[in-house]
Amino acid sequence: MTYGNQISDLRTLAHMEIRKAFDFMKEGFKNIESRFQEAREYEEEFKYYIEKLKKDPSITEEKTPRGKEFREMLEKIDIVARMYEFANNQQEVAYRMTHVFIISVYEAFIRSTYKIILNKDKTLLVNKKPSEKLNEIANVDALHKFMNDDFKTDISSFPGWSVLREGFYRRHVIIHHHGIFSERYRRKMNCPASLVGIEFKTDFKYIENLKDSMIDFIAHLSTQILMHFSWGITGRARTAPEIIEKIKNNSHFLR
Repeated sequence: MTYGNQISDLRTLAHMEIRKAFDFMKEGFKNIESRFQEAREYEEEFKYYIEKLKKDPSITEEKTPRGKEFREMLEKIDIVARMYEFANNQQEVAYRMTHVFIISVYEAFIRSTYKIILNKDKTLLVNKKPSEKLNEIANVDALHKFMNDDFKTDISSFPGWSVLREGFYRRHVIIHHHGIFSERYRRKMNCPASLVGIEFKTDFKYIENLKDSMIDFIAHLSTQILMHFSWGITGRARTAPEIIEKIKNNSHFLR
């Protein structure tokens, strides 16, 4: 197999894994949405009481039948609030898991691709062990320097660079700081100091943008590497199922 075909296969697999993770997240949201819907239905049922309590919270302190009624309703309203909170937490967990997976796919793609590059040009090690270089190159800023120094290519000109770079460092916040913005994140992103210590919340559009940017970036980076070495693809590019079948038949494939 040519180097070009190996890079092509890695790109196909990475794209497949990223899309699969995103689709899995969306599928899981069906269950979460049912919880939101249930909470909304209860909220509609208690709307009259909620509005009354907003205007006069002291109703629950009345030693009257009305006061008792509102105290009982307040307990039910609290349950609805907890239902919303639980659904929101589930949603955030799904977002974060998908986020971490997308960045992990990126790192695996970079490491596997770099192994192929080293087979072509071992001088790129620059007095470092392959394992050390592989761990270093997976960092987005180290990758930027490597591509700039050795390939004379500025990957920061890629349209989605800022999105995937931010996503890379936010992944670190998810894993090491439980989603609370850290000083390291502030330095890397040049953010206001007031952001440190605040827990971020994700939304669907953020993950969708990260997914799209990463897919496009992996394709862009693959093209730059193929062009640099003048590597072509022999025959047609294989599909993801064909590549997976190849992996099953050969445990050393693309290692």
